[in-house]
Amino acid sequence: MDVLVLGGGIGGLAIARALVLRGAEVLVLEASDRAGGVIRTETLDGALVETGPQGFLGEHPGVLDVVEELGLTPYEVVTLASIIEKETGDPSERPLIASVFHNRLKRGMRLETDPTVIYGIKDFDGNLTRKHLEAPSPYNTYLNKGLPPGPIANPGKKAIEAALFPAQTDYLFFVSKNNGSHQFSSNLADHNRAVQYYQLGPGRSTRTNHKPK
Repeated sequence: MDVLVLGGGIGGLAIARALVLRGAEVLVLEASDRAGGVIRTETLDGALVETGPQGFLGEHPGVLDVVEELGLTPYEVVTLASIIEKETGDPSERPLIASVFHNRLKRGMRLETDPTVIYGIKDFDGNLTRKHLEAPSPYNTYLNKGLPPGPIANPGKKAIEAALFPAQTDYLFFVSKNNGSHQFSSNLADHNRAVQYYQLGPGRSTRTNHKPK
């Protein structure tokens, strides 16, 4: 399974169709899942190939109620999960990354996440510059508040779980520690010190871009 889409109907199926055209195997959870635990698997041709009570819903009953409690739509959950997917390859960090984004969204803060900016750059050459961060784009979360218009990647199960069930923290910032992990902070002063150490000072081992600040 490459990606899971929460919520059926026109919106959910539209997301699924777009993703299967890119070669992803998509799991669509319909509204009827609340009662029956119906699971639909769509393959490359969009055909319904599997139905049953196993899988994500079996592990997380009432997941659509969770989506409503978060104040997001199923589409927005998938969009957020796609950002989490791109921000870290460490599954253990995903709930922490998710907590930062949820906390920032609740406070009306910009997400300021590099992967969204990169997604909106045509023919990106691998070098993210300040000019990119200042260029208007629907996907530039340094300029725009809220989530970008849609998913920027195919989120995996763990990223979706993180988007739905973030860690309970007061973190608002994180920065790469250059070893595959991140330093998390709850205030700007601590974050700036972490940036100074890991990006500019003795903790810097490779050149990386800043995370939300």
